[in-house]
Amino acid sequence: MNTQTRRKQPYWADDGDYVTLVDFALQMVPLLDSEFRPLAVWSEKTTEAAPRGGDVTCFVYGDAERGVKVQHTRHHDTKAHDDAGDEVLIACFGLPERTSLELRAVRSSHHRRFVEIQVAGPDNAVNHILERFDSHFERERSPGGIDISGFIETTRAAARVRAWRVVETNALEVLKHDEQNSEALMYLGLVKAAQGFEPEGENLLLASLTFNPRNHNAYYNLGFLALQQGRCMFASDAFRHGLTIDPANHSLLFQLGRALERLGMTKEALESYQQALLHSPKPNQGWDITGMNFAEDSRRAIERLESSSGSKTPDSEERSCTD
Repeated sequence: MNTQTRRKQPYWADDGDYVTLVDFALQMVPLLDSEFRPLAVWSEKTTEAAPRGGDVTCFVYGDAERGVKVQHTRHHDTKAHDDAGDEVLIACFGLPERTSLELRAVRSSHHRRFVEIQVAGPDNAVNHILERFDSHFERERSPGGIDISGFIETTRAAARVRAWRVVETNALEVLKHDEQNSEALMYLGLVKAAQGFEPEGENLLLASLTFNPRNHNAYYNLGFLALQQGRCMFASDAFRHGLTIDPANHSLLFQLGRALERLGMTKEALESYQQALLHSPKPNQGWDITGMNFAEDSRRAIERLESSSGSKTPDSEERSCTD
């Protein structure tokens, strides 16, 4: 076993930005524990006074057994009545004995912000995580003006961990400066759909495609939203459009299989599931917004269809098609 600490400074980020750290940790922690799949929910936040002034806010991504704990400390100089710094600490819990993964971003009133990682585990896993840490946090961003690419990076990370308030805030900020930004429109569409405003979400996804017809992630999310509503034909068309842009996209292939299966097109669905399994990403690859690994779901779907002798046997929890 090996324990290593590494720091990068300066690190350009906003005070309280936890989603970038949580997202990176969730991408890396399977290298330490392949079974680490926390429940995708956020706990309520609790805030208490900090010992030397300021306050500490704590919350958790996951459940009681496994997840990521977030602690955001806002330091305040009570004597000078001034801001004294900001610290975000995230720590994975529920890992095997002698393995750990923590990240923290710290800004003081006298020094530039830094980001630091501490990881413990097998040598090869630790080394790979440190390599990814170096590349992931390598890009230096100027604090002046708005860095649209930086906002999009944070928005993407927030969407992966379902931090919808952060997604909405960042997307709206980008759209103030670039009202035709395809990715910002897509992420805002995701937020609206998650909030229960599906028609508005769909319109924003369509607007995203108007400004960038090659945004395969927008096609994925448009199809996924339609599939949830039972609009299977529309969904299958959206997934097919996405696949014309990225033919080997694992998530698009899997969701197309779901749509085709529910339409009764069993042979085509089986082929799509088989292609999804063939193009399943490796565990050490980072995910995009469409980036869930549906390998096990694809295997189960293939087994289900092959054992059904071609009859239509959609998952019992699937919603009936309405189109």
